[in-house]
Amino acid sequence: MTDPFAIPAGVVHRPLAKPTTSMPSQFYSILGAGLLSVVALAAEPPAKPNIVFILADDLGYGDVHCLNPEHGKIATPMLDQLAAQGMAFTEAHSSSAVCTPTRYGILTGRYNWRSRLQQGVLLGYSTPLIAADRLTVPALLKQHGYATACIGKWHLGMTISKEDPHAPVGDGPLTRGFDQYFGISASLDMAPFAFIENDHFTEAPTAEKQWVRKGAAAPGFEAVDVLPTLTRKAVEFIGDRATAKQPFFLYLPLASPHTPIVPTKEWQGKSGIGKYGDFVMETDWAVGEVLAALEKNGVAGNTLVIFTSDNGCSPAADTKGLEQQGHLASAGRRGYKADIFDGGHRIPFLARWPGQIKPGTRSDQAICLTDLMATCAGILDAKLPDNAGEDSVSLLPAFLGTADQPLHEAVVHHSINGSFAIRQGQWKLALCPDSGGWSEPKPGKTNSLELPPVQLFDTTKDIAEQTNEAAAHPEVVARLTKLLERIVADGRSTTGPPQRNDAEIVIHKGRKEAAPKTQANRTIHAAQDGLALTPPMGWYPWNMFGQEPQNEQLIRDTVAALIASGMKDAGYSYVGPDEGICFSRGDDGKLTTNLARYPSGLRGLGDHIHRQGLKYALYTDAGTLTCSKAMPGTKDHEVEDMQSFADWRTDYLKIDWCNTKGQEIIATYTKLHDAQHTAGRPLVHSLCSWGAGEPWLWGALVGHLWRTTGDICGPGKANWPEAMSIVAQNEKLSQWARPGGWNDPDMLIVGMPGLSKAQNRTIFSLWCMMAAPLMAGNDLRDMTPETIRILTNKEAVGVNQDPLGVQGRIVRAAGKVDVWAGKPLFDGSQAVLLVNRGASPETVSLKLSEIGFPAQTEVFVRDLWRHGAAEAVSGSDGVRSFEVDAGDVVFLRVAKSNGFPLPPVIVADSWLVSLRAGGTAPEKLTGVIRLANKGSTELPPWRVAKDLPAWLAVAVTKEGNPQTITTTVATASLKKGLYHAVVRLDNTEPVSGKPMSAVYFDVDLEVPEDIAGGN
Repeated sequence: MTDPFAIPAGVVHRPLAKPTTSMPSQFYSILGAGLLSVVALAAEPPAKPNIVFILADDLGYGDVHCLNPEHGKIATPMLDQLAAQGMAFTEAHSSSAVCTPTRYGILTGRYNWRSRLQQGVLLGYSTPLIAADRLTVPALLKQHGYATACIGKWHLGMTISKEDPHAPVGDGPLTRGFDQYFGISASLDMAPFAFIENDHFTEAPTAEKQWVRKGAAAPGFEAVDVLPTLTRKAVEFIGDRATAKQPFFLYLPLASPHTPIVPTKEWQGKSGIGKYGDFVMETDWAVGEVLAALEKNGVAGNTLVIFTSDNGCSPAADTKGLEQQGHLASAGRRGYKADIFDGGHRIPFLARWPGQIKPGTRSDQAICLTDLMATCAGILDAKLPDNAGEDSVSLLPAFLGTADQPLHEAVVHHSINGSFAIRQGQWKLALCPDSGGWSEPKPGKTNSLELPPVQLFDTTKDIAEQTNEAAAHPEVVARLTKLLERIVADGRSTTGPPQRNDAEIVIHKGRKEAAPKTQANRTIHAAQDGLALTPPMGWYPWNMFGQEPQNEQLIRDTVAALIASGMKDAGYSYVGPDEGICFSRGDDGKLTTNLARYPSGLRGLGDHIHRQGLKYALYTDAGTLTCSKAMPGTKDHEVEDMQSFADWRTDYLKIDWCNTKGQEIIATYTKLHDAQHTAGRPLVHSLCSWGAGEPWLWGALVGHLWRTTGDICGPGKANWPEAMSIVAQNEKLSQWARPGGWNDPDMLIVGMPGLSKAQNRTIFSLWCMMAAPLMAGNDLRDMTPETIRILTNKEAVGVNQDPLGVQGRIVRAAGKVDVWAGKPLFDGSQAVLLVNRGASPETVSLKLSEIGFPAQTEVFVRDLWRHGAAEAVSGSDGVRSFEVDAGDVVFLRVAKSNGFPLPPVIVADSWLVSLRAGGTAPEKLTGVIRLANKGSTELPPWRVAKDLPAWLAVAVTKEGNPQTITTTVATASLKKGLYHAVVRLDNTEPVSGKPMSAVYFDVDLEVPEDIAGGN
């Protein structure tokens, strides 16, 4: 799609009429033939041109008129002229959406997030961010004979004494490669408000003033004077260096149009759209003064001039008011400064280099401000050290018009809160559900927490980033995520030996910070189907029985045992065969039931399970055959197979990954996901690739849970060491678990031969703490009372089924003892698990600060296995010490109150209503399902969540607990035939406000004859 806001090649915006005020007169006079003559110079410039890099502060892409002719209402004649005499880049990006990080990237050629600064910006008194031994652009140029100067806003930290305003200033630009410096320490609204020259204040900050922020200030310092002063200093520097034979580098980071927005008197009112427009016009004037100085001193023909901005326009410019006047500072892009959206980091970038850059040209290359380092090295034909310019690419091919391939493999973006995005070709992937900044949806707010965890935009057709394509293109999400992970891990995005980052980097930091610590909603599964908002609970036969003993009688007997043992009331609901030779493929290509093992048919078995108030689970494989090769896989039969599972009324489908040679994993599971939606029956997708293809990166887009590890055991006997290895693997993936998408470390081995009571208790506690699916794998027909007590421990299950859906993690590991925490629960309490993997008892002391409570807080502690009265603890940071037996656990719930409510557990008396019209007379039929809540938090009435067919009505009657769901069928005028509808009910847990898992039930109606009449 053509960019409607890009500058047409060779087009120059005609300047407005010359103003009558005296100060800006030179600004407009240089529009004459003198400056235009620069572009006509044809002489070959010397090998070492002068370099002037002008950096505006918070100037949006659309604030430069020639880049935004339709929706730019601010006159910028000097910038327009610069573009006409050189090259305008339409896909230039700052490395961050805020000030300090971008400046770090400019001067080091390294992404800011590789430094200690993972979010936010520095302040005026902050310590230096650039390491003293890191090569900078000015240091590189000095090595090649350049004189270097920084004039303007530094904002990268320096040593300034708050106690002694007369003390020298240390660790500033002079220690990072510059010969001279004049400017301010940080933004114009950050103290100290004083000019610094080289290593001292020109006037000590002994007074106090305020521009947005209050702080120390030089008595004579005024914010309104800063832009004219920096401009004058830059012009003087050019004049001083013009006669020298030494080339120069001028880094001119302006402090405008950043807040405070303070245009001088001469410019006030000139834009006609407010103070911000006036300040932009004065910034444009400042650029003109620099260009005029180059021309006046005869060095313009041998100077590379680059003009750009450190990030997008700030909302502090009153962007809403500007929009109302027709001015779009982001030129139709979404967002502004601080955001991960393009408006936060897409910036103007204009370059003029007479004799090298063809006038009036444009480039659509995606570039980044980190590219200055490699560009300078390219100009000098210098090789950068391996540990310098790790993310810098030379722009010379673009300048010279020789670039026929993308310069960057990808460009990485960063927002103020540390959220990441990566851009490659047409795609931009943001690894956060929100803006990552100041625009809506804001990080951590409810409306953002209900959004998908990642955002994928096709930038060729959706410049406003309105359509999230992540669900439609999970393969792109996976590819770009993996690429970003590699860029992070390698310590560089360019070719060369891997380098070390300065800090641990979490690419999903934006989403992680948005995750709730107490009662807020968390991200819902991308499909928004309401399924598996808590980890699925049920039973599968493979761990205990393997393949051969599986048959219909085993499943029916297990259903009876599950109900009799109390497991149904505890929340276990999904039951069915695993790889039990259930079906084969007929000559017509459709699946057909193995009636020798399942004489009722797979539909008949499912109906029986539904009538017991349970849900139906089945198994298949994504390849040509299942793992045993005894049943067909779904390859090349995805649509008809998913239709068969829908016809059998399947609620849960485990999809294995055997015999898939040559298949692409994401594309395959996506195809199955799409086929299931086409079939029209909602069901839980359990992706079983055993961790192959890193399904935690993309699984939530096409499924509800994904195996993270290999099998936990072979059929018949538990494997304790393997189980502990699996726990260690799964624990590292906690950030990927959330409602609607779960890390699955395989089925439970509780109650299987080979485990002690303590080991059974430990396994179950760990699965609950990890928010792992609770799919029992033992023989339910032959359980000890102890096994039943473990599997039906409602307090432990309540931790697993908590609506917030946070996966706990290890917060302290000491020897053989692990302290698990980081799992807030829906009522504000915290779950804590102490695990002793050793052979002797251990005493474990627990601190409030490591489990999510401030020190000195009074809390109540409840042991979830002993079920005794909660113990009150107060007065110190230590909760208390706990004795943990060898190979055992202590499972705790810690709260500020003595109430420990359990989340709702929904149990139905059936998930199927079967009705039959008796004859030709019109009649009404009714069927009832009762939903009982086995938790202690009362639910409001369920709501019908989808449109129903005309022949069906559903009413909810709440008379305490249970709630009655009545279906009424008006059979009048229905034709002969079979009718089927899937009804969805929704509810919300009232304490946390979290949506509960949707309830689906089937209504089957048989009309044997046409029914006439009406009623």
